[in-house]
Amino acid sequence: MKLFIYFLFWSLSMCVTIFLTIILIKLLVKLILYFEKNSFIWELNDFIEALKIGGVMGLFLGVVICLVNYLEYKRR
Repeated sequence: MKLFIYFLFWSLSMCVTIFLTIILIKLLVKLILYFEKNSFIWELNDFIEALKIGGVMGLFLGVVICLVNYLEYKRR
């Protein structure tokens, strides 16, 4: 149970971190396009796409972190 809570904690923190990173990158790209074309369009699809990427990568990185910690624990 302790490992499961640890996994959920890391997965959630990685999901949020990657989601915010993707949102910031998309916002910077939209701002650059705003200065070039004078049109700022932020759609719901941009938010949903960043949420999907953050979720998948967060789960993957949560598994990797737990696996690395387990292997280090077994090595000691």
